[in-house]
Amino acid sequence: MIGAIIGNRYEILELIGGGGMAEVYKALDLILQREVAVKILHRQFVHDEDFVKRFRREAHAVASLSHENVIDIYDVGEEKDVYYIVMEYIEGSTLKELIQRKGRLPVEEALAIAEKIGSALQHAHFNQIIHRDIKPQNILIGKSGEVKVTDFGIARATTSATITYTDSVLGSVHYLSPEQARGGWTDEKTDLYSLGVVLYEMITGSLPFSGDSPISIALKHVQDRFIYPKEINPDIPQSVENIILKALVKDPSQRYSSADDMLEDIKTALLPEKINEPQVQLDHGQMPDVDKTMMMPPIKVINNKAYSPHSRSVANKKNVVGKITFISIISLLLATGIFGFQIISNKWIVPEVKVPILTEKLKSQAIQELDTLHLSYKIIERFDDDVKEGLVTKQEPLEGTFIKENQVVTLFISLGKERTSMPNLLNMQKSQAEFLLKQQGFTTIEIVDAYEENTPIGHVFRQEPLAEQMVIADEVRVLLFVSKGKERFEMPNLISKTEQEAEAILTKINLQLGEVKEEYTFEQSKGRIYKQFPFEPGREVTAGDQVDIYVSKGYPTEAKTIYSDILIPLNEDEQAEITIIIKDSRGKEIQWKKEIINGSKFYDNIELVLMPEDQGLVSVYKNGKQIKTKQVSYY
Repeated sequence: MIGAIIGNRYEILELIGGGGMAEVYKALDLILQREVAVKILHRQFVHDEDFVKRFRREAHAVASLSHENVIDIYDVGEEKDVYYIVMEYIEGSTLKELIQRKGRLPVEEALAIAEKIGSALQHAHFNQIIHRDIKPQNILIGKSGEVKVTDFGIARATTSATITYTDSVLGSVHYLSPEQARGGWTDEKTDLYSLGVVLYEMITGSLPFSGDSPISIALKHVQDRFIYPKEINPDIPQSVENIILKALVKDPSQRYSSADDMLEDIKTALLPEKINEPQVQLDHGQMPDVDKTMMMPPIKVINNKAYSPHSRSVANKKNVVGKITFISIISLLLATGIFGFQIISNKWIVPEVKVPILTEKLKSQAIQELDTLHLSYKIIERFDDDVKEGLVTKQEPLEGTFIKENQVVTLFISLGKERTSMPNLLNMQKSQAEFLLKQQGFTTIEIVDAYEENTPIGHVFRQEPLAEQMVIADEVRVLLFVSKGKERFEMPNLISKTEQEAEAILTKINLQLGEVKEEYTFEQSKGRIYKQFPFEPGREVTAGDQVDIYVSKGYPTEAKTIYSDILIPLNEDEQAEITIIIKDSRGKEIQWKKEIINGSKFYDNIELVLMPEDQGLVSVYKNGKQIKTKQVSYY
């Protein structure tokens, strides 16, 4: 995509992020000449109506909002199976990256960020939008400190169905509310639970629940207690811990009733009268069961048989129904005869069919065979390291079994190898990143050493695939770009160049032009560089270093050009190689003439540059041997 132009307007510059549904690129708006972020739906989902709807829903959800802490949407479009959203570009990092850099945030900073997130949620909830995926990765922190909530990809309007199905849990598992994990209704309190997890992570540097798999983490949200923040960091004010305790109650009815209430507590948490308030007493154990217990009538034992008013009534009804049914059947048989009985019997008999071999067949092919045999089916999908995705791994009943038509055959369908979330390796030391990858089952790891001035030497500054992308650990090729620090190279020679030429050379190799000093000098002609500082040609320099240059203003004003002459005496038929060397105020020997002559020759207009206090010298060499010298004076 790099270099492509989307919508005849947005030039894609570089990949800056992504996830399971889409990738985010930095782009240039060619009309307004501003940087924007372009979110593009993964190509494998462009024909999946559910993903396209979810992608469009994000655009519609954010477009309906206008708040300083919600990312702005500029444009939405579709072009040749490319679905894209153009949004505000924030230069900075995610809140997750900030937490990873600092370990944990000061309480004041954490509350300030939480207040802005809460303000964004307050606005979204007022407009009947539930985010449903609040996490640090979806919070952008700009270089100037602005906080923006982004990624409304699974947002829902509160006026539409907001149930999360258990076979398709939406949201990020570490920040998932218990009702999301159970597949229950989600409302505004779902976002407040997630904000509580984010605040917990900001002030403790850790997550309330973690585990070996997404399922185990989700279960902990539903049934486990978490370590209270003050047990991790006793310096946390009680008022701040209380906000988290109230937000992370598993029972939504005991949580904050609205973003307004939670926001008010965040704003006032550090007031002197609140900072040491008593700890709130709430139940953070297992989420209450939503199914109520039914009260049944007491059971009586009569003649060694158990009866209740309910069972006696049912029994009486069964007796009546049984008698009526028996009389009806007898009457029917007497009326219609044996032939009629055979017709009725044939209608009651359900044919048996033989279950076919379905294992190792495609899911669609297996379903088609069952449909042909008038058998129903149930699908159970699960990961399998040995069977290709989409194939039947097991069937119940087994092939060859005879069952009645319309009975259910269970098909176990392979999801292929289990995918795992790509860890965030940015700013880790190379050895630490490699160790973590190998622990998680990644086998193909390649290291690319590259110059990167903003990352310490030996630390990872870029990774492929990006963090949180879902991958198969033992199949994916991981590229770790490790910093070599600032680029180092040899200093080029700027002597005799013009100032413009020198600046172009320095810019091309990422060096900075420093001071430009002009002086009179004999070393170079006017407008030419005669000295560079502090790096002489050939010395090692680092990208970004500054170089000063000294530019000649020409010869000193007192300097004067003197013309001299000299006679070279040779015999009439004698041939010799003659070299004429001059030395003047320029301070170095200059070869003025070198040639082969026959016989004597007179040279005039020999040009020397002299200062008043200097003497010039003209030396003649015959076949390499000095034969004559002449002094030349200023006056």
